[in-house]
Amino acid sequence: MLTKLRLYTRAITLFNAYLLLSVTACSSVDVSRSYPDDNIDTKLVNLTARQETKQIADAASLVEASFIAAQSSNLDYFSPYSWRQVNTDIRNMRSIVLKFEPAAQGMLGGPSQAKVMAAIDQAQASIARAERQKTAVKDYFSKVFTATEFLKPHINTLWQRDVDRINADLTASIIEFEADPSLKQHQQTRASLQMRLHRLEVDIVRDRYYDPLHNQLKQFDSQLIPRSYAKIKYQLQLLDNQIVDAPRDTQQREQAIALVNKEIQRTRHVVADVNWINDLDKVQRESIVLHYRKAIERLSMTILNQDLSDLSYRRQVTEFENALVAKLQQEQLLPATTTPPQVAPSHAAPTNANGISPDSRNDIDSMM
Repeated sequence: MLTKLRLYTRAITLFNAYLLLSVTACSSVDVSRSYPDDNIDTKLVNLTARQETKQIADAASLVEASFIAAQSSNLDYFSPYSWRQVNTDIRNMRSIVLKFEPAAQGMLGGPSQAKVMAAIDQAQASIARAERQKTAVKDYFSKVFTATEFLKPHINTLWQRDVDRINADLTASIIEFEADPSLKQHQQTRASLQMRLHRLEVDIVRDRYYDPLHNQLKQFDSQLIPRSYAKIKYQLQLLDNQIVDAPRDTQQREQAIALVNKEIQRTRHVVADVNWINDLDKVQRESIVLHYRKAIERLSMTILNQDLSDLSYRRQVTEFENALVAKLQQEQLLPATTTPPQVAPSHAAPTNANGISPDSRNDIDSMM
């Protein structure tokens, strides 16, 4: 295209030179035989010819510059009909400019200056009309274009077919919109494109962030750790909800991912502890129970000066938490609005014939 423009510019230059030579040749008469008034008329004709030529050349040059700028602004995509008209008017302008001769206007066979300027103005108006159409298209499909720009760096072979289909439908919609922007079906088309792009965004974000975490969940045995498994599943559902609602909100997504990762790490420890407990024999289990009872009893005596040795382990923990919260509130180390855990009865739990609390097995299961 630049090569054609250079040839066209060179043609205008040669045309201008030709005009000047023609005017000079017409005025090269024998001065000795001419009258003073004839010399004045000839000079005026030559001056007028040069002015007309320069005016046309300047106007055409401005249009050519606008045309070059328009070629790099994707007008062929945003306003295809208008862009085809621009190219037609540019060709007409170039043709009529090359045919212009100041000395052969109108009835003498060549185009008049007014006709040439009209062609130049028409070409400039076509470019302006195409630019306005581009602005209208970008405004109407703004959310669609924003979504496509967001997706560009994330597209790979897995999603390329979906993107190609959406782009094809978007191109057809742009053509239909330019043909008649008043049709109500454009609203339905735009809404459909936005919905498809949103689903594609969600699928891409899920594939990158949700699926790897969900695959980690599948590695756990839901029968072995049902409560921990359900908690990870719940955190994953929150992450999925966030992705569906706002796939571009990276801050909220990172916070949700952090919670899932934390729960997964906690569950790994729970799995290890449960497997460890399940592998213990009866003597080892008693040792573990006595170890943790001794730990909570020692803390209670050291911090609260309270003996909890006659309670089940679960009630020991409840009493210790309750008394510790009350103490910290009294010393103003915790706000008064802090809700203490539910207070368990202070008397010893009933025991069976062996002196063991009926919920001792639950105590062991819950102490981790």
